[in-house]
Amino acid sequence: MNLYFLLEGRRTEPKVYPNWINHQFPSLTRVHKIDDISSDSYILYAAKGYPKILQAIKDSLINICNHYVKNKIIIEHFFICLDADEDGYEIRRDIVTERINKIKPDIPDISVYMPNIHIIIQNCCIETWFLGHKKMLKRNPQSHKLLKFKNFYDVSVEDPENMNCYNDKDFSFSNKAHFHEAYLKEMFSEQNLTYSKVNPGVTVNKDYFDSLIQRCFQTNDLASLRNLLNIWKNITI
Repeated sequence: MNLYFLLEGRRTEPKVYPNWINHQFPSLTRVHKIDDISSDSYILYAAKGYPKILQAIKDSLINICNHYVKNKIIIEHFFICLDADEDGYEIRRDIVTERINKIKPDIPDISVYMPNIHIIIQNCCIETWFLGHKKMLKRNPQSHKLLKFKNFYDVSVEDPENMNCYNDKDFSFSNKAHFHEAYLKEMFSEQNLTYSKVNPGVTVNKDYFDSLIQRCFQTNDLASLRNLLNIWKNITI
């Protein structure tokens, strides 16, 4: 089984996804060039932002099809992973679907081989998923900032994917993604942990990943993450 991941982010996702993939599929080996894909391997490419990832979809599909035509090696699953941001889940998904349908006729070998394509929308961003760890948010935060955030929206009880942007006279954020990241950083700081885009900290660990899995399947929360996990559950290595 071979997997191909096209990631929007250039900093956080390339650190997190390899660890999560290894937790879910420990028998897979990561390769860094598509020519090195043979069997039971996966590869990740960072598109370095949106809308750059939309162009990278075509390049990735061409590479996947060419690899099959030249080497007769199948890449069974192609994952396109990006943030919903302010557009929202449905709009971003429709944009990617439209782009895929538009570029298919331009790829000569697409009729020879087409991978299973999975559009994974991080709603609203990957930090939103990280907020789903129920035990990371203390019941009585000491931080004034975190207390205000929790009183506004308690992510340990309410679905992080439904949390809007926070603005008041003390703290103001330009969009939901910036607020979700700030909330996560405050939540981590209260636990004497650190988080940054470059160093996502404990979010890469198996126990953290397992806690998010538990949240997804014991509640109706984090539907966009549950979509990814359900796909992974149905892949047999």
